[in-house]
Amino acid sequence: MTATRVCCVWLLLLMAMPGIACELTAPTPLVQFGSVSSLTVNTAPQQSSAQPHAGITCDFVSVLSVLSGDKVSVRFTSHGAGQMKTEADSESSLAYQIFADSVLSFKYEFDQTYNFFDAGLIELFDLFGKSAEFPLYVRTQANSNLSAGVYTDHITVSWVWDYCVVSVGEICIGSNSGSAQSTITLELTVTPDCIITAPDLNFGTAPLVAGFDPVNQTISLTCTKGSVYTVGLSDGQNSVSGQRRMAFGSYYLAYEIYKSSGTDKWGSIGDSRRGSGDADGGAGSPDGITPQTFNYSATILTDQATPPPGIYTDSIVVDVQF
Repeated sequence: MTATRVCCVWLLLLMAMPGIACELTAPTPLVQFGSVSSLTVNTAPQQSSAQPHAGITCDFVSVLSVLSGDKVSVRFTSHGAGQMKTEADSESSLAYQIFADSVLSFKYEFDQTYNFFDAGLIELFDLFGKSAEFPLYVRTQANSNLSAGVYTDHITVSWVWDYCVVSVGEICIGSNSGSAQSTITLELTVTPDCIITAPDLNFGTAPLVAGFDPVNQTISLTCTKGSVYTVGLSDGQNSVSGQRRMAFGSYYLAYEIYKSSGTDKWGSIGDSRRGSGDADGGAGSPDGITPQTFNYSATILTDQATPPPGIYTDSIVVDVQF
């Protein structure tokens, strides 16, 4: 009898599994809109973005198909309920919205979970075959009457991922899963501003300096809510030693502008300026909506010789200081 030795052959199957496909990367910690006039914020939406991404980068190169239950999901939570607020004024807030794309076609709702493997988002981000970063775009809403100040909010970004990277048919034999959280701060500085309405001043026509009547007019200002300001008038383009003059060639016609209907000169320095509390209409702190009015009286000075006939002009600068 011949003995037969039987030996067993072991087949060792080696499988290389990819590493974690999504990882928390340094998010843009501060989304800055910069310094913007309160008038501009009120009339036009402001836009900024968290670039290059909102907190994670995912490697989808090895993902060939999407199985039921696969997800890379995100949830945005606003600490201010979608409002940017300032410590300077508890009654002022600036509403904003967040988006997934630069053309602002896909808006995220706060406290709602979004799975990027849903059909619409797969197409939006073109996820497969590359490493994908997830940006965040922010747009403020107009029609906000704001006080000056630094407006902020904090967005908590919560990520959860669990998707198959190795599968046999519909059976997953290798997946990547995990979670991460980051915080993004939004910041917009609202600066004070005013809308100035200052009609031209016309003394009319007279043969002698004594024939010009005083002219009473009004300058109106609509300024940032709660701002404290002063408004001044320059001495014009032809003044000498602080005396305002209109010019016609090399000839001059002296005149003056007084506060309200009094005899105090309305000027551009020191006490000659006028404050928001000195307004003839709506005195006090501006509300950002209602114009405050400042009356003045303009007079051709009669203690001067009558110059040659002509059209005498000057240009006055109205300036507001906060």
